[in-house]
This record gives sequence, C-alpha cells and structure tokens, in this order.
Amino acid sequence: MPVNQRSGGGGPSESLFDQYASHRPVGQKRRKRGNATTRSAQLRAAGHKLSCYLNGEADRGRCTIVTLPHDCDSMAEVYPKIQQHMQLDKRMLFVAELFLPTGETIKSFAKLVEAAKAHTPIMIGCGEPFDASRVPDAMLEFHLNGGGRKGVKATHKQVANRRKQQQHERADQVREQGHGVVGDAAAIAKDLDVEAKREQVGNMRQQYMVGLLKHAEEQQMMIDAVHHNVANRRIEAEESRLYREEYERERMERLSLERQQQAADLEASRTEALEQVRLTHDAVRSGTSQQQQGEARQPWLW
Repeated sequence: MPVNQRSGGGGPSESLFDQYASHRPVGQKRRKRGNATTRSAQLRAAGHKLSCYLNGEADRGRCTIVTLPHDCDSMAEVYPKIQQHMQLDKRMLFVAELFLPTGETIKSFAKLVEAAKAHTPIMIGCGEPFDASRVPDAMLEFHLNGGGRKGVKATHKQVANRRKQQQHERADQVREQGHGVVGDAAAIAKDLDVEAKREQVGNMRQQYMVGLLKHAEEQQMMIDAVHHNVANRRIEAEESRLYREEYERERMERLSLERQQQAADLEASRTEALEQVRLTHDAVRSGTSQQQQGEARQPWLW
C-alpha cells in the first residue's frame, strides 16, 4: 500500500506542505517580527543632539537644536556644524568656544558627548568672556542637579523641600513671637518675613547690577581693543602709503634721469654723425675742385 503523501512521515513521498510547514506546537501563535533597522536609522539613533544658546542671550534668545551625525567625532568638526545650524554668518559671529551653564569650557569631544547625553544646554562663545549674568537660575539649577528630566525632577523636589522648610521656620518664628499668648504675634512674624525677603531682593538686585556693570566694563574693554586695533591698522596703512609714494617718486626720478641720459646720448650720436657727413662732404668737394684745376692746366691735345 503506498504511503500517504500528506502524512507526516519522512522520505521522498513527503509533500511540499509537510516539508516546509513550521513545526511549532499546536495552539502556539506565530511570533511577529518587526522590520529590521537600516543604516540611516542607526546613524540617526547614534547621533548626538546639542541644545545651543548664544553666550549672553540665554535668557532672551531661542534654543537651537544641532544634531551631530555619527561620523562627527572631533571638536574641529563640531564648530562648522554649529556655525551652519545657528546661521551665525548673518550676524558676523564665529564659534570660538563652548561653555557649560556654570562657565566651564568644553575642550574635548568626550565631554561634549557627555553633556549632550545629559541634555545640558551649551553656551556658544564667539571670543567674548562668559556672561554668567545672562544664564537663567532655572537652567543653572537643572544643570547642577544632573541635567535633563532627572535634573528637573531633582530641582522641583529641592524647591518643594525648601518651601516646606521655610514654612516650618515661619511657624517656629510665629511660635517664638508668642503665638497663642500675644495677639499680634502672627503680624510681627509676617513683618519680619517681609523684611527678610526685601533684604534678599535688595541683595539680588545688587548682584544683578554688579553683573551688568561687569558686563558693560568687559564690553567697553572689547570696544577699546577694537579701536586700538583699528588705529594700528590705520597707522600701518598710512606708513605703507607713504613708503609706496616715496618709492614711486624715486622710481619716476630714476626713469626721468635715464630718459635725459638717453636723449643726450642720442643727440651726441646724431651730432657726431652729422659732423662725419659734413667732413665727408667737404673732402669730396675739395677733391673735385683739385681735379678740375689740374685738368685746366693741361694743354689741349688735338
């Protein structure tokens, strides 16, 4: 009896369905496989994103996201990409340094990658000193607490704990003023709290003014340096112009003397040639007259 071709038995009589059918147990679902990743997806996933702010404009400027490709692995390649994405050429600015919100300079690519992974804002310096007065307090606190979402959560937690501590201190202050015994203890505590906050605001305003004065002084120093360089360039240009004028004057005098000498030599040669022609002419005339006189003295021969 021939073997059933649709049976599960092996051998050459096994059907194509039995040969290529899956051998998963009955009742088990087919496992779904996703699409394989591509090279472009790998490059996009491996790239690093930088949140860039222009130095001195972090509190009022916008953030520019600069994506570094996978093949970018040095600081020399990072600067042109930041220059291009932030369009600094339109403002006649050129990337010179990279700063963290604390003012620390980023000098290695590994440190830049670490800051990018922590979602730390990058301050773009164009040759000027770091302006710490323009960095928002929230940005600085987020960076000091680890950066990214982790830093935001830690900062919010610290603010909540600080607010709770202030409330406890205020309650202790009210109790010390005699709450429950003196009727105006809460009002006195409130006045003291207002005075403390007013003093704190005054200190912050003083620090802000000091920062503005320092920034203005640095700007004035930079302007003075630029004016000094411009003055030096003008002096050098004037000296170069005078040197060219003196050289041109000497050259023209030398050419004039050479032309005069050539004219004198030409005139001398012409005079000499004329004199030679005159002497030749006189000699010819004197020879002709002597011949005529000799012919006149000879007798006539018939």
